[in-house]
Amino acid sequence: MKEIVDLEGMGYTFELIGEAIHYSYHGDGLDPAIACPLINRLREKKFDGISFLKARNKPQLPIILVIEDIPEFLKKYNLKVVDFSWPEGERPNLIVEYG
Repeated sequence: MKEIVDLEGMGYTFELIGEAIHYSYHGDGLDPAIACPLINRLREKKFDGISFLKARNKPQLPIILVIEDIPEFLKKYNLKVVDFSWPEGERPNLIVEYG
């Protein structure tokens, strides 16, 4: 969620306690003209914020797929390769992330 990511970049931290979003500021030189509209949008989209924080806090397991057309698959699902290995005599291993 853009509002949470932007606020974190400014020095805010977020914690989900039950169904409540708790936040605090730990940065230097807060600009209320930028932060306040983001906080207000986060309040308006509270349930989106809760879903975002829940999803981000879940451990993500690796998914193993055998893919015949790797470049097309990466393009179709907007994935980028973040790590790569090709063990001798085996298929290449790609670690990808969305975006």
